[in-house]
Amino acid sequence: MSLIGLPHLGVAPVVVKIFQESRYEWALYEPDMLDCINFDEVEFANKLAEQEALAYDLLQTLQGRVIPWSYGFFKFNLPNGESAFAHVMEHINGPSLVAALIPSGLGFDHMVSISLCASSVVR
Repeated sequence: MSLIGLPHLGVAPVVVKIFQESRYEWALYEPDMLDCINFDEVEFANKLAEQEALAYDLLQTLQGRVIPWSYGFFKFNLPNGESAFAHVMEHINGPSLVAALIPSGLGFDHMVSISLCASSVVR
């Protein structure tokens, strides 16, 4: 996927990160792995998209240098009628976060736990 016609970019490869409520399966994780989360205040897809939008807004001066350019957040309906949010951002070549953490010996569940705990700190 690419964006066409933006004067300063020409054609730029992009990534679309989708925040889809039905894809968050909190129940799959052991409660002790998520002890940093107050489940009375769990932020689901729309709140996670809002938090990421706020973070990208606060880090605007770093976009294109340290973090990818953000081209915006969009709300749309999926074919099944479910609402979802999409973050369209610059594609950066390189390893994914998961690929970068695998050599550390951490299992996937622990990486998810670290990610969730980190996002709760950002709030």
